[in-house]
Amino acid sequence: MRSKNLPITLFAAFVIGVVHYLIVLPASWYFISLYLPILGWLMALDFGAAVAIYTSIYVIDPVINVMLAVPAAISICLLRPIRLVSHLLLAVVPGVVWHYRLIFEDTMTIEYWAYLWGLTISLFSLPIATLFTQRIVYSRASH
Repeated sequence: MRSKNLPITLFAAFVIGVVHYLIVLPASWYFISLYLPILGWLMALDFGAAVAIYTSIYVIDPVINVMLAVPAAISICLLRPIRLVSHLLLAVVPGVVWHYRLIFEDTMTIEYWAYLWGLTISLFSLPIATLFTQRIVYSRASH
């Protein structure tokens, strides 16, 4: 049964998003950078530093971000929202705006293209995790 208490579920989605983007992701990436030597392993393969860095940025980071978004996605799915898109917007937009606020503060010195991949990952990791979670939960519930 879907939740009919829209204001409470919208507020809960907002809180889930704030906790995810402002607490969970920074803390997780801090420990990942300390204890998971993926970049070092890639550089040890002798493909060169550029290939290792680009592989890390363009392949591994999105996968890790989606995996880190799974608990928040499960929490949003447990709300059983009537309007999933509005709940995801309230969960994603505040954290992304906070993380990328510097783009809007100093428009003269920042190269915008350098932030596009990170912005894309930030915008879509939680929705992708939510869609995967929802598909898994509803496919198991129908069997």
